[in-house]
Amino acid sequence: ISLDSNGNPLRLNFEGSLPKFFFGNNLSTLDSNSCELAIQMLSDNLNIDILESTLTRLDFGTNISLNQAINKYTSSLISYRNYRTSYYPASSTTSTSKTFTSIGNSKTLCFYDKKGEILKKGKCTSYIPIEFRDMNILRYELRIQKNLAKSLGMKKVFLKEIFKKNFHLLLGRMWLNMYSSIDKEFIGSNPTHLFSTRNGFLKYLSYFGIEKLGYEQVLHIIRDLDFDIKNPNVKRSKLK
Repeated sequence: ISLDSNGNPLRLNFEGSLPKFFFGNNLSTLDSNSCELAIQMLSDNLNIDILESTLTRLDFGTNISLNQAINKYTSSLISYRNYRTSYYPASSTTSTSKTFTSIGNSKTLCFYDKKGEILKKGKCTSYIPIEFRDMNILRYELRIQKNLAKSLGMKKVFLKEIFKKNFHLLLGRMWLNMYSSIDKEFIGSNPTHLFSTRNGFLKYLSYFGIEKLGYEQVLHIIRDLDFDIKNPNVKRSKLK
């Protein structure tokens, strides 16, 4: 809570997961109707009308049930033009998160093992809703951390907008368009086209080597490398 010079409340800032508040977990997702109910419940708990409050960040995503291990899919996502690609270890060597972050860190596309993330935080299996326990759940999120209104082509984004169907459609189109722009390799593909690029043979061998070891194992190897140079961390970052 921010106060003015006289000590009176001026601004209330808060952040958190709306699905977790409403469902008690952040594996379940909200549609426009449940989103409205969740906001009303939050207003009632705070005892203030928050519909006119301004949004400054928004995470929009869904769960995708997969037939194969999560890492099989995240490894097929190669790059996104003008976005920085990062890999993060999850709960095991077969589960690696991948993110694509824009210049200036205003937007991030994130793909990760949602169940693995929950268990890594120390939650027990019983925390995971029973309908998800035997599923491979890939979470795909579009996170707009900065310049939310500009990114959506709006002057200002009020909280009441997020349960309107047109707003969900707008986010859905952005979510889909950004996913479609990612360079991908088909799972189990044989990327012979790499031979026609610079250092193509090395890239070809690297593709299968990383797939065999797993991204997390490769990252562990890079982190343990010792370079006799002035800034070894910069070298490790470039390798990642």
